[in-house]
Amino acid sequence: MTNKKDVTANTKTAKTRKPIAEESVSGALNPNLRIVLGDNFVDSGCYDSLPKQVRIALRMVWNEFDGSCTVGELDKAWDSSEYSDVNGGKYVQGIIAKAGQKSFFTHYFTATGTATKNLVTRKNAMTEEQYKEHICIIK
Repeated sequence: MTNKKDVTANTKTAKTRKPIAEESVSGALNPNLRIVLGDNFVDSGCYDSLPKQVRIALRMVWNEFDGSCTVGELDKAWDSSEYSDVNGGKYVQGIIAKAGQKSFFTHYFTATGTATKNLVTRKNAMTEEQYKEHICIIK
């Protein structure tokens, strides 16, 4: 049991401390970032070199958004698609991380839009520079 003196001292000390900054989700994507796919995204072999889940997501960008949309728009489309587990699909992770759920997209692309080592070290993968030529993620 603590005595009253200890409790008072801790209360006074706590009032003089700076507040702790809120933590952000690691690798979180800004929903306002724009994904732009190059005209030769499919013909270059870029599309075929991607992991299946990323191919599906970028196929949505290509077909449903004419090759350009925000991360937020893609996330909303993904969440309402047949691929999302809440709609009977097999994928539990979304484009943007949500409570209790990671983002599969940040496993392969950073918040600044560059390809991660998880993408470029895959079998038959392109280089980071080649991905930048075909997939652009910008502010």
